[in-house]
Amino acid sequence: MRKQRLASPALTLLLALSGCADPAAGTETLATETSTGTDTSTGSDDTTGKPPTTTDKPTSTTDDPTTTSTTDPETSTTTTSTTDPITGTSTEPITSTTSTTTDSTTTDGTTDTTTDTTTDTTTDTTTDTTTDTTGMPPDCTPGESLCVCDNGACNSGAPCFLGECPHVTGLCQWEGDGECDEGGACAEGTDPFDCCATKLNGVCEEHDFPGGTCSKGSDHWDCGYCAWPDDGECDEGTYCPEGTDTNDCCATPQNGVCEEMSQGGECPDGTDSYDCGVCPTANDGTCDEPGDCPVGTDGDDCCATPKNGVCEEPSEGGECPVGSDPYDCGFCQWTNDGECDEPDLCEPGSDAADCCATPENGVCEEMSQGGECPDGSDPWDCGFCQWTNDGECDEPNLCPPGSDVEDCT
Repeated sequence: MRKQRLASPALTLLLALSGCADPAAGTETLATETSTGTDTSTGSDDTTGKPPTTTDKPTSTTDDPTTTSTTDPETSTTTTSTTDPITGTSTEPITSTTSTTTDSTTTDGTTDTTTDTTTDTTTDTTTDTTTDTTGMPPDCTPGESLCVCDNGACNSGAPCFLGECPHVTGLCQWEGDGECDEGGACAEGTDPFDCCATKLNGVCEEHDFPGGTCSKGSDHWDCGYCAWPDDGECDEGTYCPEGTDTNDCCATPQNGVCEEMSQGGECPDGTDSYDCGVCPTANDGTCDEPGDCPVGTDGDDCCATPKNGVCEEPSEGGECPVGSDPYDCGFCQWTNDGECDEPDLCEPGSDAADCCATPENGVCEEMSQGGECPDGSDPWDCGFCQWTNDGECDEPNLCPPGSDVEDCT
């Protein structure tokens, strides 16, 4: 709503000069008095009873000193001087300037000078015209849902996505996977990010577009942009509309021709890594040759021959970097994650805590119950469910009956 300021009306005050303000003074002035009129020695005696008329340049033949007052109507400057009729000497003019406007009115041949004191009539017409014309929701606290991230973090623990904190509940295991899981794998209202917008209906329903209410990135296809540009993979046609992931889709992958600009091509550097002989996932602990990287580009990860029973790291006399042959060197990268990774991912005996108890044998083997295994390593047999209150009933597949009551009611 606009706030309207009321303007004060101008006040005009008319002040009469002496002779006009006092009725008694006016009566005396109108009386015939030869002593205040024209000198009788001149033979001119005005007996009309009217005050003498003042001209633009007043003159006097009387013996009394004459005072001359002149007002410039344009500059409002008044000049006053006094002339001695005997010596003819004039005093130094006295000039005064006022900011008032002089209004001269002639009545019965007499110049009546009144002063019009003008008050400040300036009206402040400034109004508050600030309105929100962007269609955006009001500002909110960084880190809150549907607000900008707070130094890259969200208060809910959700990852910062496209510079914003998405609307998530933490009650659905598959939130943010691009598919609405409510009504099936997740309970109603627990997957708002994926279920808010109607996908591929031609209507952008994200909140930073007019009329939208959904999280940024949740309806990117209908909003005409790609949520994963420049990630090294061409997402057009599968995850993004055509023309929105131009850098990643510039080159033709694995055609044997390096199409990057540094090699004479037309595509940005880093967008045709395979054909240009580069492995973007080198040294990640997994050998990516020859599937994701060309042969010879992931040397450290592909140095050792996995699961051949020979530790090829320097600690055992090998030539491969430390950590590049964990299985054969008896090291498990996934210890104490609640799952026994032996023998598929880790060498037997390297994930002892997770593999201590025999799962689902009906015997609680944790130390708190008289067993020999670490607490938390035999949850099923000890009647404990790790996924309670996640919005999904985990009985009887992941948890023993009666351990996930709230989700399964």
